[in-house]
Amino acid sequence: TMRWWCLILPSPLNSKAKAGHVIWCGAGDLNDVSTALEATLGDFGVRGDILAVRPGPVVTMYELEPAPGTKATRVIQLADDIARTDPRVRVIRQPNGGPGSARNRGVGEARGDWLYFFDSDDLLEPHALERLHAVAEAGQLDAVYFSAEAFSDDPTYADAVATTTAYYQPSADYSGTRTGPELLAAMAENGDWRPSPCLQFLRREWYLAAGLRFPEGILHEDNVFTARAVLAARRCTYLPEALFRRRLRAESITTR
Repeated sequence: TMRWWCLILPSPLNSKAKAGHVIWCGAGDLNDVSTALEATLGDFGVRGDILAVRPGPVVTMYELEPAPGTKATRVIQLADDIARTDPRVRVIRQPNGGPGSARNRGVGEARGDWLYFFDSDDLLEPHALERLHAVAEAGQLDAVYFSAEAFSDDPTYADAVATTTAYYQPSADYSGTRTGPELLAAMAENGDWRPSPCLQFLRREWYLAAGLRFPEGILHEDNVFTARAVLAARRCTYLPEALFRRRLRAESITTR
């Protein structure tokens, strides 16, 4: 049977939540959302049943079993249909050129003031971008670097989750505004520098002026990019908060 995942962003909140308070929804609310999702997909000509739901703090994943006769091309076309009816949605396609190529294309299409690079199977803490934006704007920064923790849906990864989470924890205080080279030198001296694009929040205007790009067609392009970015930063800081949650799983680029 053909199956695929539909992603809903953000995760639904309980309808009883008051302004300024977050109350995560329960099973009943998720069932309501599943029913609404089935109906909405049906409006676009995709019929099927939601068989499983995996709730998360930012993204909730709904597994859809298409009705007999449903073609995969219909689901692919669904993105175009939604984009035609919702000006907030744009569909961008290009041949697979690796992470560097996709990120460079994303930057070229971006129109906002800030850039954040995010892998599709990972998570952010609720309000992470709001927090990073507030820090960056208050300090008039080019870049904000921050911490992470690991998680896995597979219990056999328990040891790896603990080790990876410990890897992300800094051993010293790097708060305060510094130049990028100053921050890199301080963190590298203590073995705390972590070259991940998922751990940096960047001002787009500065990014473009500095001529930053991800190398394409190579492995470990993150290392090259992150070094170039931090060396070009005029004002940056490190936020000792684990706002990024890295998923450990089999068959990912880093575990294969």
